[in-house]
Amino acid sequence: MPEIRSTAPDSAGQPMGPGAVVAGYRLIRQVAGSDAWLARSDTDQTVCLEVGPPTDAVERRVTAHGTVRSPHVLALLDLATDADGRVVLVRERTDWTLATLLCSRASLAPGEGVTVLAPLAAGLAAIHRAGLLHGSLTADNVLFCPDGRPVIGGLANIRASAAGNRPGSPFENGLVADYRSLAELVAAVALLIDEPAQASFSAVAAWIHEQLALEPAGSFLGQVECRLFALAPPLPVVLVADRRPSASDAAGRPEPSPRPALGAGPAASAVRSLPRRAVSALVRSGLPGWFSRVLRGRALAVCLGIALLLTTLLAGLTLLPDRSADSSAAAGTPPARPTDSGPSTTAPTASEAERTAVGGEDAVAATQALLRLRARCMVAHSMPCVPLYAEPNSALADTDRHMIGGAGRDDPLLIDEQVRSGVQIVQVLGDAVLLRASPANEKRQPVLVLAVRTDTGWRLRDVFEPG
Repeated sequence: MPEIRSTAPDSAGQPMGPGAVVAGYRLIRQVAGSDAWLARSDTDQTVCLEVGPPTDAVERRVTAHGTVRSPHVLALLDLATDADGRVVLVRERTDWTLATLLCSRASLAPGEGVTVLAPLAAGLAAIHRAGLLHGSLTADNVLFCPDGRPVIGGLANIRASAAGNRPGSPFENGLVADYRSLAELVAAVALLIDEPAQASFSAVAAWIHEQLALEPAGSFLGQVECRLFALAPPLPVVLVADRRPSASDAAGRPEPSPRPALGAGPAASAVRSLPRRAVSALVRSGLPGWFSRVLRGRALAVCLGIALLLTTLLAGLTLLPDRSADSSAAAGTPPARPTDSGPSTTAPTASEAERTAVGGEDAVAATQALLRLRARCMVAHSMPCVPLYAEPNSALADTDRHMIGGAGRDDPLLIDEQVRSGVQIVQVLGDAVLLRASPANEKRQPVLVLAVRTDTGWRLRDVFEPG
């Protein structure tokens, strides 16, 4: 078995747990539903790491990773063995599977369907060009990277094509099986596509089955990819759950609900459909693509520059003299003095439930806990409390320290409302999650909250409050 890096004895004899170092990578947490660990390299790259014995399946997987070169096939970034002889596989990070997407989303925009399916045809074509057969292309083996890019995984069962010197020959049964698996994935995704485009996606799946009976040509997968791109312009895939269990799925057991049940009737049905319509509208608006661009590259620098300029302007405005206070003084009425004598030296602490939520997987529960902690810290004017809820050196940390120090307003917006506000996920991009907080006071506008997962748990990076 080839190696990409040298043996790393630092992982031998150490238990697999957060903080442990394996082959030079520091483990962060275990990925839900798998044996992989989220890990971070010395260059701060977040990856997925798996450790196991050197089996035949691992050998096939490593061979496939070294043979196939495609951005639509899961990439192996590093390979090592530890002192115990275990194989350490380091691959690019993935968050969702297609199976998870199909179970979690109530509907997909046509552009999202194109983004999901067209890369699968390209990735499968790359596997076939390398003289290999996937053999197990299912929704569980289609993975999504943090940027929403789908990649083909599940390479442990990959095998060489029997065609030998004719890789990609359409007459081999193994190739036909891969084509049929792709058609089934197209049909499964088509069931979630918004009308009237759903029929067009189903037609592509039916066309694939028709071509299989006619022994398709060598450019078959290229034709599938072109047909998919002709259906709609690609859109970023929103990896956010917005689907509730149906009545048939929940037969025999009560449907969990985080809020009191709505009454029966058309109005209740309209309210229940709001989340699904909101997500579809969000996708069409282009906000996911904007959010993706904000978090990387030049757009991030531009946005940070704009935020810095606005913060500087607001800070300058707070230094202007209070004309109402001058008028009161001129009339002989002394201005009101703040009741707070200065910043508090006692920092509020997080409760056990809040610490559990901040260190957990649920971004909504963590954000609610952080907002409650922020409210207590701002009321107490406690400067040492800011790092408990705000990401270090973030815009929110600087803004809140500015307000606590007395230069800003004493009663910041949402101090009372945010404790009782409803929080919903808008967009997920790797370790960053954009959420919408709707205050209990309907006269207040919803705000956007940017939360990020750090090594010490969730923290708030910024709160975009209405003016």
